[in-house]
Amino acid sequence: MLSLIMKKIIVVLFVFGLFIQFAKAQDAGLEKSIKGVQIGYPGIWAYYEPKLGGPVSLRVEAGLFSGYLRSSVYGKAGLISVPELTLEPRWYYNLSKLSLKSKKTAGNTGSFLALKMSYYPDWFVLTSLGELPTISHVAAIPKWGIRRSIGQHFDFEAGIGLGVRRVFFEKAGSGKDKTVAAGDLHLRFGYHF
Repeated sequence: MLSLIMKKIIVVLFVFGLFIQFAKAQDAGLEKSIKGVQIGYPGIWAYYEPKLGGPVSLRVEAGLFSGYLRSSVYGKAGLISVPELTLEPRWYYNLSKLSLKSKKTAGNTGSFLALKMSYYPDWFVLTSLGELPTISHVAAIPKWGIRRSIGQHFDFEAGIGLGVRRVFFEKAGSGKDKTVAAGDLHLRFGYHF
């Protein structure tokens, strides 16, 4: 089992390395780095996004992921917020095209493809459902998105993707671990420094 996971990680890193080499060959208008805060559906985050090379950046974010939980495991339904830590390599694929049309690319304005890799630790749960056990999980979701700067410091992002989530029930003493399909839909407004 462990060797299969290691093989998958090596393949992902290899593909990501090829992806960066391809991206370095293109001219890009990415900022050297940006940092900021965003709020929206579904939660609130602080982020740092340095340029890796060409039109590729690595977004690092921490925040509270919020949503509506309806689960047969808990036998309840209601609002829930959990901590979220994310690494997300992004390829802004249309920056050259925007530059040629003399359109704005400041603040990493553009369309992107990304691989969102998130960890939801079992530190705490904020919920309207009363007391719930904390259960950690990880997710890997390829996605497409857009980022637009509004003025000099404000931004808007929207994205959608479909991937997998691994929920660690055994660690919490709640049953067997599960791998399930996971979606990502986000709409965020923010301020970048």
